[in-house]
Amino acid sequence: YPARAIGGTAIVGAFCFLLGALFYFVRSLRYDMAEVARMPARTEVFDRNNKPMGRFHGENRLLVSLDQVSPNFQDALIAREDKSFRRHFGVDPRGVARATMRNFTQGHLAEGASTITMQLARNAFNLQRSGPWYDQLDRKFLELALAFRIEAAYDKDEILQHYMNLIFWGGSIHGIEAAAQTYLEKNAADLTLSEAAMLAGIIRAPNAFSPFDDLKLTIRERDNTLDAMVRYGFIERNHADDAKKETLNIRPKHRRVTQGSYAMDVIRRELEELLAENNIRQGGLKVITTIDLNLQQASEQALDKHLRSIERGAGFTHPTRSGWQNLPDGRRGDPNYVQGAVVTIENKTGAVLAVVGGRDADESQFNRAKYARRQIGSVFKPFVFLAAFNEGLKPNTLISDDRIRPGQIEGAPDNWSPNNSDGKYYKSLKVREALIKSRNTSSVRVGDYAGLD
Repeated sequence: YPARAIGGTAIVGAFCFLLGALFYFVRSLRYDMAEVARMPARTEVFDRNNKPMGRFHGENRLLVSLDQVSPNFQDALIAREDKSFRRHFGVDPRGVARATMRNFTQGHLAEGASTITMQLARNAFNLQRSGPWYDQLDRKFLELALAFRIEAAYDKDEILQHYMNLIFWGGSIHGIEAAAQTYLEKNAADLTLSEAAMLAGIIRAPNAFSPFDDLKLTIRERDNTLDAMVRYGFIERNHADDAKKETLNIRPKHRRVTQGSYAMDVIRRELEELLAENNIRQGGLKVITTIDLNLQQASEQALDKHLRSIERGAGFTHPTRSGWQNLPDGRRGDPNYVQGAVVTIENKTGAVLAVVGGRDADESQFNRAKYARRQIGSVFKPFVFLAAFNEGLKPNTLISDDRIRPGQIEGAPDNWSPNNSDGKYYKSLKVREALIKSRNTSSVRVGDYAGLD
């Protein structure tokens, strides 16, 4: 009878196991395995010479292939997260059994026993682990089913590549390449053993172990990862000891702030009008613009240099930029110093080469080049001259630059007499010279020739 009871229980248990496995396998079929390889990445923006200008949309992620990642990191990741990764079929049975017993005895999800494949399933399909322990256990079983399907759909290198590109590294950082560039200012392919162990070490609690917040904890996790690499045969002890002595060159604070850009602001707004919502959400595009980055930077510098010279002029009483910058942060308020804008257009093609909407996009995000309502002044003169040329006026024709007298311009008030900016007036000059020198009185006569209407 004891043998029959044990055998019967085993049969029932096996039947329940198979029934549960079938249930979760069927539930897993609603998830598309192609989603594992689809992950939002930043859209990258380049100038006309293919120089990088910046990134936006998607997540802060730069997709890389496995051969673009240092072998040091690949080994460190496996040692830290899943020592049996190359041998199992998506699930570590002993680890799952051990974790299940602990979870039942403690009444909550105390241990996950997640393999790299299971973590990939959780992150790719957004299986959150919040809620009561039994809901978490339900999602854990779903992870198991999805892990089997992922292992069937992808080989081990593909799974590792997708995991490294998908995983969260703190803040807004996703993927190994973005993590390497953000924290260490280098590519994932160039990581040393110490740097690789550091990045692998912070995955479990990226915000807590971030080198930007607590370098001591970061170093502790790096050392733990190096010890695991020794324990599982990835490196020798002397290599680990040497790596522990290596200084980590973390990105300094002054280079952690993203610089604003008026040109990028215009590009982003135009893309959002052109692209479908799915393109914006997914990102991952490469956008080539007409901007010339060298000219853009020179325009920004020239504008600020010119406005600083105005601020240094005698009798200038308006607040200055340097004065505003010298105020304590709590007393600055809005930047009320004198501003300017620059737009440079290539005549032959109409391409916009530079857009500067103010002196500093980090200090004032309002893009004056795009949205300010200003009198355009003499910028309008070329249109006046073009209208006159279309009516037969020749560029070499002589025209008066003298004062405007009452009655000379039909329909103008008798007291209307615009001045030239330099206070000088000429009896006559060529029409082309009037345009080149931006003369006011002669330009009025050119407009009168074209017909002011």
